[in-house]
Amino acid sequence: MRSFEDLAKQLAEAPGASERIEAAEALSELDDPRVAPALARALADPDAAVRRRVEELLGQFCRRDRKGQLATLLDEAERVAAALATEAQRLRGAMPEEPRERPIEPIELPPDHDGPAALVRLTAEPMDLKRASRLLAPAVGLPPFEVRRGIQMSKGFLARGVPADEARRLVPRLADIGVVAGAVPMAALPAPLKPQRLRDPAFGPDALRGRLLPSGEECAPWPQVEVAVAARVEMGLEPTALEEDWSPLTRPLRPRGRSQANQEPVYDYVLEVFAAEPERRLRLMTYELDFHVMQRRPAHFNRVARLAREVFRHADRARVSAGIRRLADHDEENWHDLTFTSPVGYEDYVTWQRLLLALDVPLPR
Repeated sequence: MRSFEDLAKQLAEAPGASERIEAAEALSELDDPRVAPALARALADPDAAVRRRVEELLGQFCRRDRKGQLATLLDEAERVAAALATEAQRLRGAMPEEPRERPIEPIELPPDHDGPAALVRLTAEPMDLKRASRLLAPAVGLPPFEVRRGIQMSKGFLARGVPADEARRLVPRLADIGVVAGAVPMAALPAPLKPQRLRDPAFGPDALRGRLLPSGEECAPWPQVEVAVAARVEMGLEPTALEEDWSPLTRPLRPRGRSQANQEPVYDYVLEVFAAEPERRLRLMTYELDFHVMQRRPAHFNRVARLAREVFRHADRARVSAGIRRLADHDEENWHDLTFTSPVGYEDYVTWQRLLLALDVPLPR
């Protein structure tokens, strides 16, 4: 009697339909738990005669259920169905449902800290900007409209350089108006990192790889990825705004003057991965995401969405920002809250995301 392996190979690869039917019939006589799954795979045979005969043989298994063959077949079918469903979600850019986030409580300033503090939002829930800015303005010595503009620009920072006593007083008062906030010593803010442009990114199961100039090959194992962020930026910024001239401490750079008074701004997407050991900030290229080139070439949403989808598949889900999720979900419309016309605003947003993870607060989705 021929072995299971020989018959399974004949059933899968024999050129003639009669040979494949012969193999299926011979397989059905074997006492082997692998028979039912092998016949089930033959239900996709291109020849109708083979499919009909395989269906008959599987029907016999259903009636006899020799030594749990039917149970084996059902287990195999469930495994294949689950794999197909996951792959279909990936191809559509749809994301599996994730556990609900735990409730987030305000974070008080450490009791022994008496220096300046930063007040940051701990969620991205809608807030009453007018009430919040009026409450914060006296603590920072700015008019409310300046405070409001700063919050809108950075998305997450409410105020900086707030005296410790004022910060302790403001956290509960912000909670009273629906703003979940945290007070953090200024010295505890994540140190800025200058981006390195990662060319030809490759997404392996173990690491993100690519090329850095001039150092060459770069490898960032996925467990070392601290956070992955994405946002939409205005292409009309000065070409070096997000390269050499960036700094979270400088004033916002004005957008480049447009040639026509009524010309609409043009936007594109920036995607970055922060990794540890050593600390580095890798900016993934869309079409060589060079802000000099971006002045002359159109945006390629589909390509950057594919990059984000690969990051989402491989990185820790708790460490991917809302922008990565939207790109991975192929959402090209819902970017009003993640669009930046100032490099300083974008840098503040990145610092906010890194700070939330350092505080063990879930990233807003």
